[in-house]
Amino acid sequence: MGVSRGILREAFRVLEMRGIIESRPGGGRFLRPLDNQSLYDLEAGLVKLEKAVLLDICDARRILEIRTAELAAERGSSADVAAIKKVMDDFFAAEFELGRQMDQDLDFHVAVARATGNLVLWELVRVLVAILRAHRQQMHLEPDRWSAMCYQHREIYAAIAERDGRRAAELMAEHLDGLRRALEAI
Repeated sequence: MGVSRGILREAFRVLEMRGIIESRPGGGRFLRPLDNQSLYDLEAGLVKLEKAVLLDICDARRILEIRTAELAAERGSSADVAAIKKVMDDFFAAEFELGRQMDQDLDFHVAVARATGNLVLWELVRVLVAILRAHRQQMHLEPDRWSAMCYQHREIYAAIAERDGRRAAELMAEHLDGLRRALEAI
């Protein structure tokens, strides 16, 4: 299922802490009988686990996408820069529909990664974006914060179009740090 051992260990730790499962040395892990309170605790534990995964993705995106923005500014062709602008323009032309806008937001990041000309970076960003698309329901951002983050795309795009890699990297870092803060607040 593509879940890392670290995530599984954390999941089991949370479930055991909540009294949902019990570990028996040499015997494995077993479900405990559940009452209504335990079911509530299970749901709360899963929400915390999903949040932990989203924060891990934020960390990975920060590592990749700051340099990706810089490389897009330095290496991107005129066609690549135009493709980033088109994705951004489509995003702002769309009527407000959070799910659709989140997809378009993620498309922006993929377009920036593609502009690097580095297939590996592009694919890594696409994989992270695919995971986020599957978990976008858990990303309940406040409308004001969401709006501010969306407008940061214009600044990132402008830095890329002006071929200012350092500025593009700084703006992407600010953008992704803002996302992390927003997710931590959930």
